[in-house]
Amino acid sequence: MKKRLLFLLFILVNASSFAQKAADTISLYFSNDSHTPTLKHIAIIDSITSLEQAYFRSIDVIGYTNNIGSDKHNLLLSQKRATHIANNIHQHNLGKVHWEGELPSKSIKNRKVDLIINYQELTAVEEIIEIEDFKESTTLSISENNLSATISETKVEGNLYKDFNSKVSQLQVGEKMKLKNIVFGGGTDILQEISYFSLYKLLRYLQRNPNVKINIQGHICCLSSKGSKSHEGVNIRTGKRNLSKARAKQVYKFLKKNGIKKSRMTYEGLANQFPTGKKDIYLDRRVEIEIVSK
Repeated sequence: MKKRLLFLLFILVNASSFAQKAADTISLYFSNDSHTPTLKHIAIIDSITSLEQAYFRSIDVIGYTNNIGSDKHNLLLSQKRATHIANNIHQHNLGKVHWEGELPSKSIKNRKVDLIINYQELTAVEEIIEIEDFKESTTLSISENNLSATISETKVEGNLYKDFNSKVSQLQVGEKMKLKNIVFGGGTDILQEISYFSLYKLLRYLQRNPNVKINIQGHICCLSSKGSKSHEGVNIRTGKRNLSKARAKQVYKFLKKNGIKKSRMTYEGLANQFPTGKKDIYLDRRVEIEIVSK
């Protein structure tokens, strides 16, 4: 009887070690005495509200200034900043809007509006995954945040990845397959822990098929601009308009950190150029792999 591994994947998850954060804070900075949102501010707001409505509940808005100027002037300026930013957020996404006046410093970083992104609570789901022919313990590195998943040994019967291997093996050069359950933090390229299972299946397939080369393609949904068929989202972690490419890169980095040679992989961002045609924003937000050679 062969040894197997049993991996309990908790897809989360309020009160567990894989818990999703309750909130994130994104700061939008202003020039001195300015309260008018910039194009970068609008792009960041658009990325949050248009791309990730499945993952957040509301956005709170808080305005601030530095301590240059009178208390009365600064309170009014912080109110204008918060109000103008709030006016660019859809009402059904908008939470509390308030202003605090000045912060105790002249720092330019105090001339800001903070967006507090309040996430949805996810339901805990337990999934049993049977994994063949491994060492007693295997640790996977995931993303640049040093997150990891440790898989411990036990004896179980089963056949790992039969469906996944079958589907990927049938792909011809140039054909693609969507990776299921690849989830990123709201408006960012930060992989969430619930992505482990799909990433692990892809990793094992590539380990067992060393001649296969792939191209990793990131897609987003919905965004559009006047006169443009293609529009890329802003990665609110970096402020760069490269969200689909940054997400594809994170899958590339996961595989590379876990032993897949970079010569076997490429990655690209395709923005919203290739919707699924099913008019479903959750299907359009996806990561796909394309077989380059076998």
